[in-house]
Amino acid sequence: MKPMQLLGISGVIAAFAFIVTLFSTGGFSRDTLARISLGDWEGPTPIELALIFGGIAFIAALLVLALLMLAVNPADITKPVDKGILLDESDAPAAATAEAEAQAEAADVADDADAGALDAADSDDTP
Repeated sequence: MKPMQLLGISGVIAAFAFIVTLFSTGGFSRDTLARISLGDWEGPTPIELALIFGGIAFIAALLVLALLMLAVNPADITKPVDKGILLDESDAPAAATAEAEAQAEAADVADDADAGALDAADSDDTP
């Protein structure tokens, strides 16, 4: 992921937090706007609160996304995965052998089921 993509995603998250905070504090209501314009409002205004929460959301999202990007090796993204992700290199041959045995057993069960179906069909034809 490119740095501008990280900033863009963080910006979208910050804008969402800004809008939610602005609506939830009554930033668009006439009563709130009238109290602010008369100077009767105590504490931070809804717009100031929205800016604060939007800034916090932007920084937190940017930090979390950047830390998640550190956990991924870019070379591993394009490399195809042919085995279980949580297997060690030493467990790979054993897992391949176990998988081959499971496939062979499934094929035997399918062959036995087909043979049983043929036997049942043959026994129905006898008088």
